[in-house]
Amino acid sequence: MAKLVSMILRELKGPHVLLSKSTCIELGINKGDYVLLSVNKRKTVAIVKDMISRMATVIVSYEIAKLLDLREIDLIEVHKPVIEKARKIYVKVLEGEMDYLKLRNFLIGKVVLNNSLIDISIDGTRAKANVLVELGDNNKLYLISYDTVIKILETEENISPHIIDKQNVELNIPNYLLDSIKNAFNNIGFMIEDCNSSRTCPEFIDLRAYKIVEGFIYEILIICRFYNNILRKEIIDKIVYSIQKSERLPNMVIILVRDMDEHTRSIAHSKGIFSIRIPVNGNGSDIEEAISSRIKCLFETLANRAPNNIGHSILAKIKNMYSGLRTIPRPRSM
Repeated sequence: MAKLVSMILRELKGPHVLLSKSTCIELGINKGDYVLLSVNKRKTVAIVKDMISRMATVIVSYEIAKLLDLREIDLIEVHKPVIEKARKIYVKVLEGEMDYLKLRNFLIGKVVLNNSLIDISIDGTRAKANVLVELGDNNKLYLISYDTVIKILETEENISPHIIDKQNVELNIPNYLLDSIKNAFNNIGFMIEDCNSSRTCPEFIDLRAYKIVEGFIYEILIICRFYNNILRKEIIDKIVYSIQKSERLPNMVIILVRDMDEHTRSIAHSKGIFSIRIPVNGNGSDIEEAISSRIKCLFETLANRAPNNIGHSILAKIKNMYSGLRTIPRPRSM
């Protein structure tokens, strides 16, 4: 980050800046790169149009000056940001009207700041919109690509504070998915508690499965809400922090995901969080079979690894319940 003196050049158009060459060298910025500008907690994205010889100076367009509420000469922070591809964004048009396809075509290829206002101009039609990146970080920039899911919100529709404040996904968990995991645990004698209605579980937890074995409660916390997401390490960290703040720690945490990379999976396993991949195009039968198979595999693996103590005895009994089932009830179709 560099703190520079800003100047406004009305002849400079759009989201462009001229940046001192020394700053570009210091931050590793090239012509055409995106930069993050910040003044008194106001932020915006800009593109370096060219380098200038003037030291410790950034020259901004009139449009950027308006967004940042700059005075004629002001101090401004310039950051070289991390740019990630946005998986899903929410767009709420605040002023004007815009056709979905035109808006989508306009947004593709753009780099945006999470939870930011953008000006839109298409064929002479102007609009202003708020863009929120699902699971976004306010200190990163996000590229909207062709495979980014874009959801347009109606003017009167509110962006869920759950997404903004907790950086979480919408709780739109299909009933067949909840039924599948409930069935899988009920089949081996676990009781199931719905955390979203009882509100007694740590943040992020959707279901609590528990079973009394040899006088001990074996408790498993289940996270379903990320079933259609490729999970990142940052979310695992938030889950771990939330659970650590709770009154009691579970024996295991299971999380349903579309996928996660090996590094994230390794970190999750080291914290006692085990993932179940949900088939993207699977039907109810495929999903229930995937969940049952993975849970069975988990108990078998953990029972074999556990030391010869009460924990091993409990896991062995649960494992044997699976082995004792002549057939696992056939999954119901959707």
